[in-house]
Amino acid sequence: MIPHLIDRSLDAALNRIEECPEDGQALMNAMLPLRSDLAQFEKQLRQGVTHSSVALLLRVLVERDDIAQQVLPSSGQLDPVVERLLRGEALNSSSTVFGTWTALVLLRSKPIVDLLSRLPHRSEVLSAYLRVCKHEEVRRLRNALSHGTFDAEFQEMVYRDGSKVARISFPNLNRLNSALFSLWTAAWAVSLAPEGVTRI
Repeated sequence: MIPHLIDRSLDAALNRIEECPEDGQALMNAMLPLRSDLAQFEKQLRQGVTHSSVALLLRVLVERDDIAQQVLPSSGQLDPVVERLLRGEALNSSSTVFGTWTALVLLRSKPIVDLLSRLPHRSEVLSAYLRVCKHEEVRRLRNALSHGTFDAEFQEMVYRDGSKVARISFPNLNRLNSALFSLWTAAWAVSLAPEGVTRI
């Protein structure tokens, strides 16, 4: 059993998102007043969503070992069951680390978060997402990924930012990745909305 490794405050912030009704339209409509401002980030958001989708595809390959063997061929030196477990671990780890790096580093999201924070009357759902984006632990994770001061294996990441060392389990990193993927996908959709639209 993997321990529930996550900063308590970040866990609480992610719980708020997970408790919100599953309604992507509500999130998009909350951002719609900034449609023309988000349009300048369309390419950036599209690339972030595309790369995040590729990261998720790696996790799908874990269930399709016939295809996974083409990506990570057998060495012929180990028991086939052990090789399959190692392949699954490699694909899962790659998916989680690449997905986190995409969401926090590649996307260069600070200008987008700053823009969304300017909305004077933010909905509860958008406020929950922004709370996660601005969380101190997310900043530390971003710094560690940017500077390569992390180790990620055996379903957990140990990351260092200055003198602070912390740990987070892959399942919790995937919770974070999922939340950020939802936010960036909704923002991208809004950036493509026709001029003058008032509801999605």
